[in-house]
Amino acid sequence: MATEGTFILADISGYTSFLSGVGLEHAKVVTGHLFNSMLKANEGHWKLANIEGDCIFFYCEGREEPTGVLGHIQNLYDQFCGQIIEVSGGDACPCGACTRINHLALKFIVHTGEFGLQKIGRRQELFGPDVVVAHRLLKNSIPIDEYVLLTDNRAAGLHHLGLTAIKGRDEYEDIGPVQYTYFDLEPLRYRIEATNRFFLTPDQARIRLEIDIEAPPGTVWAVAGDLEKREQWQGLRKFVELPSRRGRIGQVHQCTYAHGGNVVEVTTALDEASRRMTVKTFISRLIKDAYATVEVSERPGGGSRFGFYMTFKERIPVISPAVSGLLRLLVQRFQGRSMRRLKAMCEAEAALAGWSITSDRERL
Repeated sequence: MATEGTFILADISGYTSFLSGVGLEHAKVVTGHLFNSMLKANEGHWKLANIEGDCIFFYCEGREEPTGVLGHIQNLYDQFCGQIIEVSGGDACPCGACTRINHLALKFIVHTGEFGLQKIGRRQELFGPDVVVAHRLLKNSIPIDEYVLLTDNRAAGLHHLGLTAIKGRDEYEDIGPVQYTYFDLEPLRYRIEATNRFFLTPDQARIRLEIDIEAPPGTVWAVAGDLEKREQWQGLRKFVELPSRRGRIGQVHQCTYAHGGNVVEVTTALDEASRRMTVKTFISRLIKDAYATVEVSERPGGGSRFGFYMTFKERIPVISPAVSGLLRLLVQRFQGRSMRRLKAMCEAEAALAGWSITSDRERL
């Protein structure tokens, strides 16, 4: 007997290029993290029909209202975006899979219709013409990577979550024309990123380091952000920058220090005008939610002040005092050395350019 239902496909865009080259084992681990995060967020809501390569096939019995569907899709999308940051920062591996993590995107297909259940081996599989339509819609003419597509005509008047509804139509062999409404998820991603877009102040930091530099703020900011110079002043043996599909936000830096330690950073906030940046830092499995803000400010008497402000949480509260003390010691030691090297480089560049603290005071 046929049953009316709502079908939801959560499909990872960019999966083919993600799998290309090397790193297939890591690709399996990465997609496992992404899928498991969405499955956990879905607990108690839709039923799981199947996992089909790069796609999770959810369904529920009955015709679910589009507003409810979009609301739950937001929860799944939130989990996906958050997990991309965690997975991007959790490994310094340079394989083909790990270097493409932050290029992955997510799209959703929502279709309603009838379905039947058939047992194949030990599994119950959904079948029926509407199940086929839902899967065929994965291939469409929508010109963006991240979106929600709904075939339900009631979705056309929705303006849910601040997203604008756009009408579309595609023709499929053996099915014919299919009309749909889709929502661009980019505004929602901007909103998610905005929750992580903050800058630590000295009062908020658990680790606070500052150094005065006799060089103009523009010079200090440029030297601090230059990739080749950063290797020098931070004492890096290797520095790999992995671009993000979102520009500077979401950019991953894999840092290998001369002493052998590895740190991965994901850029979460950037303010070029105010010369400050925040990164989420992955430095130890014993530490979580570690963020660091670097800021270059102009000193009242001329010159610059470079500030490093860091906060973190201990993953295992029982050993908090020991972990906190050791982390502070290591960060202060290595970051302190780095900042002194930065000071020397910036002051040398300023001197070569004919800049002096006296001329800066005269300007002020």
